Amino acid sequence: QQLASLLVPQITTNLTLLFDVPIEVAMNRLNRSRDKDRIEQETQVFFTRVKQAYQNISQREPQRVKLISTDRDIELTRKEICTHLDNLLHAHYAP
Repeated sequence: QQLASLLVPQITTNLTLLFDVPIEVAMNRLNRSRDKDRIEQETQVFFTRVKQAYQNISQREPQRVKLISTDRDIELTRKEICTHLDNLLHAHYAP
């Protein structure tokens, strides 16, 4: 958050979608895919710290940051994303 305020001061998104998945599921997905980049090669401890930092932001700013579980049926995840986007559009662009 400190880095973001230094890089883009005075700019905050109206909506941030935070896609949440258990670390073990994420690691399994990474292991099934292509060659890993530098970040993807980090340890589970690193990913746990990063996940906790993002979850802290979502708890401090629940109106802006929406935590979306991605370890379920993709259609449920899609519907939740659409709901958040619809709410945003209605709040800012409703006649």
